[in-house]
Amino acid sequence: MILESEGRFVEIIILHRNNLESIDIEDANWLDAEIKINVPGFKGYYNANLRTDDFERFYKDLNKLKTDRFFQIEFTTMEEGIYLKGTQGLLGTIKWEGIARSYWGNSVLTFEIETGFASIDALIEQTLEILNEYPVQESEKLAELKKNEIEF
Repeated sequence: MILESEGRFVEIIILHRNNLESIDIEDANWLDAEIKINVPGFKGYYNANLRTDDFERFYKDLNKLKTDRFFQIEFTTMEEGIYLKGTQGLLGTIKWEGIARSYWGNSVLTFEIETGFASIDALIEQTLEILNEYPVQESEKLAELKKNEIEF
């Protein structure tokens, strides 16, 4: 998944599912990711543990943003390795504020990237690709609850 504009970018590359064979549903949803950031004055990459449900929430919110039901969205992660907050502007732009946090050494980078509204389509497609390759693992009980929630 990549968010980019005018030479600035944040890219999240999923390397693999951390606990593929786990019988614990919570453990089965962890992903090992590499995060690359290029903003004026800083280029770097670091590894982070993300969850499949982080991407599922973001995918749903991206679709709400696209249909004008949201004007602001967030990509949040359980371990706070990366945080993105996008705010829709009046001129068809989205201002992204980000916080990158490495696990080692307590290093934190805050940054901003501004993209056009058309970038939402690419983010939706890329996030869906991640979810197709690494679907959220859930118990049968939770799956049934979600199904019933959708039917109401």
